[in-house]
Amino acid sequence: MAIGLFDITAPKERPVELALQAARRDDAGYYRLVSLRVEAGGDAAGWTEFHVAPAGDDAFPGTRERPFASPARAVAAVRALVAAGLDRDVRVIFRSGTYELKAPLVFTAADSGTAQHSITYAAAPGESVVLSGGRRIKGWQPVGNGHWEAELPTVKAGDWFFRQLVVEGRRAVRARWPDEDGVLHLATVSDEVRSFTFDRPLPGGDLGSEDAELVVYQNWSVSRARVARSDAERLTTATSVGWIGHGDMTTASPGKPAFLEHARAFLDQPGEWFLDRQAGRLRYVGKEGGGSDPCRGGGAGAHPLDEDHGHAGTPGAEPAL
Repeated sequence: MAIGLFDITAPKERPVELALQAARRDDAGYYRLVSLRVEAGGDAAGWTEFHVAPAGDDAFPGTRERPFASPARAVAAVRALVAAGLDRDVRVIFRSGTYELKAPLVFTAADSGTAQHSITYAAAPGESVVLSGGRRIKGWQPVGNGHWEAELPTVKAGDWFFRQLVVEGRRAVRARWPDEDGVLHLATVSDEVRSFTFDRPLPGGDLGSEDAELVVYQNWSVSRARVARSDAERLTTATSVGWIGHGDMTTASPGKPAFLEHARAFLDQPGEWFLDRQAGRLRYVGKEGGGSDPCRGGGAGAHPLDEDHGHAGTPGAEPAL
């Protein structure tokens, strides 16, 4: 089975049980780890314990005094014990802090406990732990009118693109028009569900070169598609919008509310952002009247892992346990 950024599988004859009694999701979409238990049941006296801390080192042995630095190193250590044959329970204790993942954590049968011995990943008592699939963005510079910009060479090079930004612990709004839901509605829809008119004129200019998206609220879901071209009267998407072949309830159809997302011209509200792929620049509209630095209060970070796992890039795919 798949859980967020984690893949957990096991043979049917040795089912894996997960206990996440106290994993809590915060406003940014992160899960704060209290306990992840991977087991097939049973207890035994005594256990092996590994420790992980932000100030640790993956070259250390993973003891309380000399902890590992990354969750991946701890998983590798546990996997080695499983391969050798468990003779006692195993516990991995995380000290307080944020652990930025360079790749998804993947759990398989090679990480499973046995009927006699369990494997537990847990936060140290009373401490808060965050596993983040994000990448911290630094180097913000003010560019006037309360806007801030950061240069991202990897975006310009085509190696990175993201659709979720977290600022000061909260997911920021991708620049959109209109700013409120329920203002814009589909008026007409082509047979192939790729060409649309609306109940009001669209912002002028062609949005096809800005990675803009059309977002449509369906009866039971939200559909989005990249804008191929547009003008004030009509918009065409690169793909059909909705779950095609299942009727109007799951397919973009006249009367449904919609909005446009991700264009520079839509940057008009504090807390909104836009990523210029060609220039490799990220722009953010500061809060508090347009003056707050996104580097304050924990900084800003984007989620590259969300693009490849879970409900990808949704604003997103949650880093989950």
